[in-house]
Amino acid sequence: MLTYAQFRDAIESKLRDSGNTYFSTAELDDDITQTFRDIAQYVKHLVKITYEVESREGGASSASTGKLVDADNDQFLAGDAGKKIVHNTTDNTWADITAYTDETTVTLSHDIMASGEEYEIFNKGCWKSNQINIEDVEDYMWVDRVEYPIGVRRNFSVNGNILTIDIDFKPDDTSEDDANKLVYVWFALRHKLSQLTTLTGAVNLSAGYDKGDISMVLDGLQSSGTIEEDQEFTLANRSQIYIVTAAATISSNAATISFFPGLDGDVANDVVVTFALSTLRRKEEQMAIEYCVGLALMNEANLHLPQISVTGPSTYKTYLEVSSFRYNNALRQLQSLAKPAVSVGHRAAPHGDYTGDEIGDEGD
Repeated sequence: MLTYAQFRDAIESKLRDSGNTYFSTAELDDDITQTFRDIAQYVKHLVKITYEVESREGGASSASTGKLVDADNDQFLAGDAGKKIVHNTTDNTWADITAYTDETTVTLSHDIMASGEEYEIFNKGCWKSNQINIEDVEDYMWVDRVEYPIGVRRNFSVNGNILTIDIDFKPDDTSEDDANKLVYVWFALRHKLSQLTTLTGAVNLSAGYDKGDISMVLDGLQSSGTIEEDQEFTLANRSQIYIVTAAATISSNAATISFFPGLDGDVANDVVVTFALSTLRRKEEQMAIEYCVGLALMNEANLHLPQISVTGPSTYKTYLEVSSFRYNNALRQLQSLAKPAVSVGHRAAPHGDYTGDEIGDEGD
């Protein structure tokens, strides 16, 4: 696989502009970013993220201003704060869980619970137990498929940040240890090519990190540089792909990264972290180079539009004809790689309303 520098050099070579006389590196970097987004429409880059449905229920065992107290179920979790919402089913009132005291008590954003009143808990922003909040995945193109329970593909719909799973039953009580609560969601993301020159590092915390943590200190990296937002990485002996959520500066071979999703389990000190170089295969990589060349030439053609009134349209037309040929030829090759959909469905831009197509039946 080509490094980022080699990929850009290949584009410059095909443009016969290795010295960046006509195409600056900044312009080409923009074209590369657009290329990797465009080709994801034809060669999908899917990343699986694991979520959990939420369906706990109970009753307030006593009254406490601004709190929910349930001494009968002992089912509250430290991770509920900021992530869960309480629905008082007696009064039909709602409040966010803002703080965790212990397994019997949480603080609410509104004083809605009186002793003896019933409640149910949902995921943040949700109003049903078959919903999950996907707001942490910001740069996805569409949701490709959903499994719940694991192994059973489901129809789904997305309204803003809330994904609703199309099921005709209520999920298990998620306070139970053996509850079926995991949901697999495959997001279609843009392709990426890392600008890192060293692709490995290691966890740098003697105590390690806990399941659910969303930041880590790393060492053993290259001496300096930037770990870009959306950089993907994995942990040794784990299959989950993690995505960096904010650019991190490397200094003295170390950096602190924030990422999503949260860790799927505890992570010990010195565990190796491996950053992905590219999400494309070699054949697709070469097509991406050709596509980017055509895109860069078309952008260059637009620079000649102001000259039409002086020199006529010939220069612009020549650039446009050459660029269109390169661009359309690369596009045809990419289209030939696109796999036909399993069945017809409708998708829309992220954060819009759309429905996922049926891609499997229970028992598949």
